[in-house]
Amino acid sequence: MSYRVRVIALGVAFGVLLLTYVTGLVVAPRPGASAREALLEAFDPATVESVSITNEDGRVELERNGENWRLVLDGDRYPARDDRIDILLDSIASAQIVRVVTNRQEVHDDLGVGEEGIVISLATTEGSTLLHVGDSSQETGGSYIRIGDEADVLATDTELGFYVGQPYSYFAYLRVFPEDAFGSGVVAMSLNVDLVEEPEVVRTFSYSLELTGTGDSEQWLLSYEDGEVVADTSPVDTLLRATADLVGSGFYRDVDPLSLPTVGTASFTLSDGREYGYVVRQGVGLFAMQGRGPGIQHVDGSSSPIWYEVTMPTLRRLFPEPDTLLPELDDEAAVGAAAESGE
Repeated sequence: MSYRVRVIALGVAFGVLLLTYVTGLVVAPRPGASAREALLEAFDPATVESVSITNEDGRVELERNGENWRLVLDGDRYPARDDRIDILLDSIASAQIVRVVTNRQEVHDDLGVGEEGIVISLATTEGSTLLHVGDSSQETGGSYIRIGDEADVLATDTELGFYVGQPYSYFAYLRVFPEDAFGSGVVAMSLNVDLVEEPEVVRTFSYSLELTGTGDSEQWLLSYEDGEVVADTSPVDTLLRATADLVGSGFYRDVDPLSLPTVGTASFTLSDGREYGYVVRQGVGLFAMQGRGPGIQHVDGSSSPIWYEVTMPTLRRLFPEPDTLLPELDDEAAVGAAAESGE
């Protein structure tokens, strides 16, 4: 074989090897991917009966009750967000081990998987499992995890830190009125407010709203101390949505709400005839709110609807001044409108 032929043959062989290498980089799985194991072998979220999460904010206890989940607070069982709990359990079920990082116990705390770190306790129909959830792994995009008393620290492909670092309110179902109560379905509403926002600011007013007319002639009539006027549809719709979609910031558990002064009440009627309402009592820093009406949530075993925490910004949206519901008219036009509606 001549020198020229040998050079050509070597060049062709090198090209084939280079093509093979590049193809392998593009289509081949990451090192060890084909050999990865599930974090928890044969773990089935449907078999989980309870979940306990211990983090820097305390302990979150979740308990399955038939088809739904409950949040356990000091022995009382409140409604929980099934969807968020299911996402957490599905994330654990799908988590895979990328590699074993270390088995040196002296670095457990450095990786966040020591005894003082975040812990998930899972109780299933088959037994129980303890997961120490540590810091995020920049290499794998998941979390460092240690199982039970094992020394091995595992780098996983699933990030659990977001879910396990949340306060109890993240898993709580905090909507006050039923899911099928919509602001667009409200046909009448009344508000009564006697609220001290600051030592120098006192808001005291009452008014009612009623939807009249049909089709293009629909309008909201506002009745308050200055008479009866046609309200501006836009701010009224905003108020109705804020009321029907009301969500608390937590469950009110500081003191007995019945010992607190009442600062506001409201009631509203839906087009299907259902009637709802709520009362607000003023606590220290936060307010206690309790709804009433069909389908309102209760603590398990209690006949009294749940008391929710609400903040001052929320109350400002729920209790707008009556003047903010009026159309933007000049003084003369406003007087004319009031006179006309009073005929």
